[in-house]
Amino acid sequence: MRAATDLIAAHGVAGTSTEDEDLNQGFLRWQALLLDGLNAMRDRGELRADADLGELSLVLLTALQGGALLSQTMRNTQPMRASMDSALAYIRSFTPVP
Repeated sequence: MRAATDLIAAHGVAGTSTEDEDLNQGFLRWQALLLDGLNAMRDRGELRADADLGELSLVLLTALQGGALLSQTMRNTQPMRASMDSALAYIRSFTPVP
């Protein structure tokens, strides 16, 4: 099922409005979980106060989805590693300087 939603989202195949909304809500829930984690990191002092956590959660979600799609398509883990390495490096750029 997960691969099917990846393909639907990746190819822009419009389903019914209910299916589209369900897919959208699923991605929003996933983004909210990532946002919760980033908020916890900021609360612990691991991210600067000026970090846009909404943007960072979207960066992570985008890296996960894009990396997963390309890794599945290419049957190789390199796209996932590259996308996540880049996203995590960007997030690390918002850590406080000691």
